[in-house]
Amino acid sequence: MKDLNNVVKVYDGNMEAFMNALNEGKTVEVALEKGPKMTKTLETGFSEYMNAHFEVIKEGENLGTCGCGKPADTICLAWRD
Repeated sequence: MKDLNNVVKVYDGNMEAFMNALNEGKTVEVALEKGPKMTKTLETGFSEYMNAHFEVIKEGENLGTCGCGKPADTICLAWRD
């Protein structure tokens, strides 16, 4: 469940920290590169691969590092039900 009082920020591409936080039931504010797969996820609001909901909260340049190692252009909230 999305919980804005329990948010972990992952802006450095650390996917292990990202997945651990999701597994612990936390909401994650994560930096991502909006490539083809992420664009599809953001259109539907859900990633089957990560079993998580995603919501864009900011778009811009150099917002951190994506898990793929590329510069992030999107900040999202991610959470599981």
